[in-house]
Amino acid sequence: MRVRFSEWSSARSGSDVQLRTAADADEFLSTFFSPCAGTFWTDEYAAAVKEALPAAFPSNAIHVWNIGCGKGYETLSFACILKGAYPDSQIKIWANDNDVMAISQAPNMTFEQEDVPEYCRPFVVKGKHGFSFNQAIKDSIVFEYHDVLNDNPLPDLDVVLIRDVLSFFSEQEQNRLVDSFAEKLKNQGLVILGKNEALPGDRWVSRSGEHVSAFMHNA
Repeated sequence: MRVRFSEWSSARSGSDVQLRTAADADEFLSTFFSPCAGTFWTDEYAAAVKEALPAAFPSNAIHVWNIGCGKGYETLSFACILKGAYPDSQIKIWANDNDVMAISQAPNMTFEQEDVPEYCRPFVVKGKHGFSFNQAIKDSIVFEYHDVLNDNPLPDLDVVLIRDVLSFFSEQEQNRLVDSFAEKLKNQGLVILGKNEALPGDRWVSRSGEHVSAFMHNA
């Protein structure tokens, strides 16, 4: 926020620095969000995410909680990354969002083949209404409406994927959510945040790169 305000104020003077409208607020926040928000992750960003992942997970079953999945582009991108990186593993992703309209569209997504990045294409099939993901990818994901501030019983997790979500909660809510991640994650489990978010404290070890903010649970 300090860096962004410095950029903002250097390009304006006097009262122009003040955020007066919703459009001003949107412009101020325009550099906050992670790459590829609301779309398939590019090959470059997918490679950066893959680099933050461990060489191997503790078991053959990889459990992921994706919070704030929107229309599902993020979830499907991450599922393809995991399938490509750990082809012999059983992957299960619980994808949640509190936008009913957005998440209701996710399971039936169709698209043109040229709109899909290269790392996703081995998992794409052609149907009557265009291209979609194959059954292995679809079966690995459970899309559900859920408000993250309410408890969600899940098995022990390997990854929590929650980009650009935590920052919009109060400090008390943030602390409660981070505590819940620590409870649900296995030792050395991973939290992937938005590029401008971080987890402080001794129980989190950074695995972050230039474009990806990731922290390993150090129980």
